[in-house]
Amino acid sequence: MAVDLSNAFDQLAEPDYWTDVVLVFAGFMGAMIARAAVENMAGQNLPNEVYGVGVGALGLSMGQYEVALGGAVHAVDNLAGTLGIKQSVVGMAGGGA
Repeated sequence: MAVDLSNAFDQLAEPDYWTDVVLVFAGFMGAMIARAAVENMAGQNLPNEVYGVGVGALGLSMGQYEVALGGAVHAVDNLAGTLGIKQSVVGMAGGGA
């Protein structure tokens, strides 16, 4: 049974798909920007996960689901690092951290 990827590649060529990708990326990076702004201006040092949750909440409140998703990915990515999950996965794969 062969996998037909032609439909998948057609979807990848759609501009709307890439608009969504850019919005998710903006949410992910927005959490990093928020962290830098808060730590530099307010002198606060909060866990990185907080900024992802904050961007996620802001995105949802503005009806920007994709931006919220990016913030959530940032929060989960940092939580996985905090809990040592990322390091364990890399270790199981035989790579270095």
